[in-house]
Amino acid sequence: MKISVVPLQPEYKILLDKYPPVPSNKFLPDWYKNMKRGNKIDMYLNNVDGRTTGYNAKNCPAIQDTLSSGFIIPMWSDLAYNKFDIETGDVTNQVDSYYLSTPDGIKDAKLTDFLTSHEAWQIGEMPINVLSNNILLKLTVPYRFIVPEGYSIFYSDPFYHFRNDLRCLTGDVEADKWGSITFPFHTLSDKFLLQAGTPLVHAHVYKRKTSEVELDIRDATEQEEADWYGKWFTYQNERIQYKTLPDK
Repeated sequence: MKISVVPLQPEYKILLDKYPPVPSNKFLPDWYKNMKRGNKIDMYLNNVDGRTTGYNAKNCPAIQDTLSSGFIIPMWSDLAYNKFDIETGDVTNQVDSYYLSTPDGIKDAKLTDFLTSHEAWQIGEMPINVLSNNILLKLTVPYRFIVPEGYSIFYSDPFYHFRNDLRCLTGDVEADKWGSITFPFHTLSDKFLLQAGTPLVHAHVYKRKTSEVELDIRDATEQEEADWYGKWFTYQNERIQYKTLPDK
């Protein structure tokens, strides 16, 4: 499926050209790229000091599918943050300072064009890290997505990139109605520099369904058990054959 990505304003085109969204399988984390895929033969024949060889995180189908599906939205700007104390006599006040480089390179741009906030009353009792004045910062994406009617985009923090600076809040957006988006985030560190190009958000495009999910809690039938074990046996044998091939 093809979706279009266009600048939110014409002058933001430079940001889209320099830091465009990238398919997730083209933006893999270093730990994953550097890990050699294990195999079942190693797990049973090369067992040293317990289990030090064999299946690992790179074999996990759930991790593989997560890292290879959807696309990554990289940070389009440098973002610096620092939380520190100011002592005035016997009084200590906590202060937050932050810097976003985007306005420096866009004519007539203001900080609030790209970085705004949610007030305390909007956050409620959500247990997240807010600034000292009880606000939650949010980034405005400088481009928007044009998708076919009936499609949504699920946005989440790119977990497997293991950033320790900030965490974006998850959002499920009807992208055919809301192409322009903002990403609220809370800080994970009192001081950090998030550089332009760093993976910021993981996005998954999907077609919405109108029917609600109905959970049927019950025991499996004999046929369902047989089908499951049959599929599992086939899958395990496919993994043996595939994973023993040279890791490309």
